[in-house]
Amino acid sequence: MLICLDQRNGTGCGAQNRDGATACSQCGRQLRFALQLQNPGMLVDNRYRIVRLIGHGGFGAVYEAENLRQGLRVALKETFESGSIRSLQDEFTILRGLHHSNLPHYYEIFEFQGNGYLVMELVPGQSLEEVLDSQPGQPLLESQALGYAMQVCDALTYLHSQNPPIIHRDIKPANIRLTPAGLVKLVDFGLVKQATGITPTSLRGLGTPGYAPIEQYGKISGQHTDARSDVYALGATLYHLLTGQVPTPALDRLSMNPDPLIPVRQLNPQISLQVANAVNKATQILQKDRYADVTTMKQALLGVGDPPSQPLWGGLIVLGLVILFGFMFWVPSATNLQALTPTVHRVARPEVTLSTTPSINLTPKPVIVDSITITWTLTTSFTRSPTPTLTSTPTPRTPSPTPTPVTPSPTSPPPCIVVENFNRLPAWTSVWDADWGNFANWEVLPGGGMRATRSGPGSSAKVIVYPVAPNTLYRIQIEMKGTQGEGDYWTETAYKLGSYSARDFDDNPWGLIKKFAMLPSVGDPNPINGNGGIWTRYDAEVRTDGHTLISVGFKAGLNLRNRNYPGGNWRNLLICPR
Repeated sequence: MLICLDQRNGTGCGAQNRDGATACSQCGRQLRFALQLQNPGMLVDNRYRIVRLIGHGGFGAVYEAENLRQGLRVALKETFESGSIRSLQDEFTILRGLHHSNLPHYYEIFEFQGNGYLVMELVPGQSLEEVLDSQPGQPLLESQALGYAMQVCDALTYLHSQNPPIIHRDIKPANIRLTPAGLVKLVDFGLVKQATGITPTSLRGLGTPGYAPIEQYGKISGQHTDARSDVYALGATLYHLLTGQVPTPALDRLSMNPDPLIPVRQLNPQISLQVANAVNKATQILQKDRYADVTTMKQALLGVGDPPSQPLWGGLIVLGLVILFGFMFWVPSATNLQALTPTVHRVARPEVTLSTTPSINLTPKPVIVDSITITWTLTTSFTRSPTPTLTSTPTPRTPSPTPTPVTPSPTSPPPCIVVENFNRLPAWTSVWDADWGNFANWEVLPGGGMRATRSGPGSSAKVIVYPVAPNTLYRIQIEMKGTQGEGDYWTETAYKLGSYSARDFDDNPWGLIKKFAMLPSVGDPNPINGNGGIWTRYDAEVRTDGHTLISVGFKAGLNLRNRNYPGGNWRNLLICPR
């Protein structure tokens, strides 16, 4: 086939045209210098039959192909630049020994008719770019984006822990694929680099504008790609997922003052301050201002592992020195000396403030002191005594009264990490339809909530994976509504620690939150035939132990003998630490 893409300058509409065509069927451009690619059905090296074109660029293409000897569907990456064949070999050398659930497998590399081919695992599903394109300009839910990001963090931590570390250098929504089983795969290592020294200029580009950090362009002396480069790209990817907008390219940000990158919460006020701050730090222009590694970034996104910047006694020492320094140079008037009284308040976000009368200015830099604010109220009026006179009878001083003890107010419970009202259908992490010839219809209810109905027998399961803090007790709450039905049907909500697929939910027992069912055929001893069509809250508690993800599943199904399926209704999902 001929692709409308002029290989001299990269222009063209990208449409596919038949072999031998002289002009593009879509835009009319001449195809003299068009990109020539393999047609479906073609054999490569007499072993791989081309099934379809997955994607292409100026230096190569990726096909779905069938390994005729093993009957295995694979992704076949083709490069047709002589210099790129060596780069493809380098890529395979680095990646062939990697084994991680969030990375594709690499099988072999070979050359055929002057082109290089890399054979790798075919990752089904869709990319996060395709997910975003399906809802133009609309961001993903924060919980959804974080669920994907946690898996990418795991893949990058694995890559960066290799010896020497492996830097991806091209993380973006298009290179993050979401399988039907809910598993994220980080793909396309075309710009991969082993961090053994200065990065050479890549024959296939310098990354993708909007996601590539400034050091990949070689614009700042002494800065070379390392783990912090992938931190930037992941932060930029999260920015896109959370705002629906591609971030401003690093080159543009470097050349403009102030920074033109619009803050995340300005574009999407629904994003938590914790996540917005983490994305902001990850996308700092200079490497030194970003997180040192992906693990630290992951902890920041989850809101764990962020210790106070200075202990309590450190703050007290600083304040004591400030006051002592004032007394060394100022002599208080005996007639105006009053109490210097500390007042202690318990607050949610720690900081130190100094409140003084207008006659003196004590404004040291605030010091974080373990969730306690100490407000020093200075009510003494000081006068300067340039020539102090010593007498045999010193002026008596009135001792300061003992500070009044303060009972700290109880701390408010931590906020819920998930508040989902289903005002629109979520971008599911995983879906599964055992349709039996029929499909479930999932829709948003007027005023919020969602409903699943079926026109015939089958089972439909959907799963959302949420990030959680390890070793924490959580309460999962959901409101459900069910009316009575006839025959065999089931509507349920359940959970499982870790990242699991909707098919796993359909086939295996999970932690049940609530199930409406009428299952005489399987001898259910306690069938719950609806709840009268009234919204009712159901909940469960779960301790995460060492897990950082939790899967929440929703299922609606009916058996062959069903005569009237009432449908499933859900709203107001909450996941809150206890």
